[in-house]
Amino acid sequence: MWDADEAAETHPAWMPTRVMAGNTAPVPLTLVHPAFCAFVDALAEVPPPRTVDVANGLVDTVDGYFNVKGDWTERTINRDFIFLLQQLPFITALEGDVIASDGTVYTCFHLPALLVAANLHHDPSASNDVAYYTRVMGAKDAVRVVDGRLHMREELLAALPSVPCFQLNIHHGSVLEVRGVALAAPGLVSEALAAAPLRGIRGGTGVDALARVLHACVAGVTALLTAYDGIGHQPRPTFTPMPPPSLEALIYPLEFEDGRRFKCIRSLNPGTARLAFEAVELPAGGAAVAAAAVAIAAGSGAAGAPRFVIKLARGRYGADIHRRAAAAGYAPKIYNIKQLRSDVCAVVMDLLDTEGGGWERYNAETAPVATKAEVTRAYLAAFTHDGNTYVHGDLRYGNVFIRTDVATGHVGVMFIDFDWAGRAGEVVYPSTMNYELWQEAKVDGASPGYYITRDHDLRWLDRSHVITTIACHPTWLL
Repeated sequence: MWDADEAAETHPAWMPTRVMAGNTAPVPLTLVHPAFCAFVDALAEVPPPRTVDVANGLVDTVDGYFNVKGDWTERTINRDFIFLLQQLPFITALEGDVIASDGTVYTCFHLPALLVAANLHHDPSASNDVAYYTRVMGAKDAVRVVDGRLHMREELLAALPSVPCFQLNIHHGSVLEVRGVALAAPGLVSEALAAAPLRGIRGGTGVDALARVLHACVAGVTALLTAYDGIGHQPRPTFTPMPPPSLEALIYPLEFEDGRRFKCIRSLNPGTARLAFEAVELPAGGAAVAAAAVAIAAGSGAAGAPRFVIKLARGRYGADIHRRAAAAGYAPKIYNIKQLRSDVCAVVMDLLDTEGGGWERYNAETAPVATKAEVTRAYLAAFTHDGNTYVHGDLRYGNVFIRTDVATGHVGVMFIDFDWAGRAGEVVYPSTMNYELWQEAKVDGASPGYYITRDHDLRWLDRSHVITTIACHPTWLL
């Protein structure tokens, strides 16, 4: 049987318990694998009666322990929890003595999809992280250590850049928390996804919350197992080094409705919360896609390929005004937009060449008067269509690019980051805006929940910016 204390003593000292701290990872787990999207979406669904019955059974089990004070241990309550969870659809692949240990669901690659850890008096999260790592490293058909570096089976690495898994942690016997975890060699990404009460709620509203969490687990684990079933299983596997932990390495290849697939290869704004990546398109066809994805993950195979930008926008994205501006020649062309979940979408667009192409960031503090006039003219043309007035909302340094033709003196202008863009009088500043920057720039009337106005946009384009503060927040280069 698996023993958490023993595993904690034997896992490598070089592996941190977590590489991402807190409840929010720099990249949402919904971008690491679609199974996490399935979990989040299912949280809003009404759970079936069978799942509600299981939830009531878990409550009875916990209440029984605290009311009776019988001869119960963590191993006993783990066993009872797993016995109840077996009534749910996703507990169908338990093998051997797993039912008496940590509740791992195995796949054809022997990788964990679900881990259960109950602790009556403490937080079991750390021990469950170790359980995850132990199970992954024990799946020699999928992951191996070669010359001190983690390697993954080639077809697995092509399909997913990590090893996604769900964890059920029972804290102090009172709260069930679901975490998502993924391998980011040599550490882990661990993020809280949802939680629900376990004590004294039988038949009440709390049971509905618990049942929703269990229902979401069914959806997430089912999606994960289905994804594994769709991965080719080569009889003579080739193992490839896993890429070092990075945001672009964690994001799975994104497939869009037209069948085109893109893989992120480089973050365009490292160290910031702005998620935009240089990307390449993967070739069509199973074997070709797998080979290309592995080569890119290994740091090769992208040379000479056309470059794109994948922007991950939170909340809304002004795709309509972006397309209008692009059609007029004032923004990079959009190719695809995909809603990854209710609050995150991926936008694929052209990459502006800031080297050979001559595009450079527009700096209103140092720009000549004539250049400012050209940028203002371009803005009015890009954000006026069919008699309607549109606004951008975020024209800070780094969101406007210019290119001057030496022969003619013509100034080309490109606008990026249309997250807040829309029709004037309709769109407002989001609650997440960095209000201090707008204050520092003396853009009056710009606050969360207030309308974005054309005067605000023009203020950014034709004034002396206080670049010292803004420049310490690197923007993504196109």
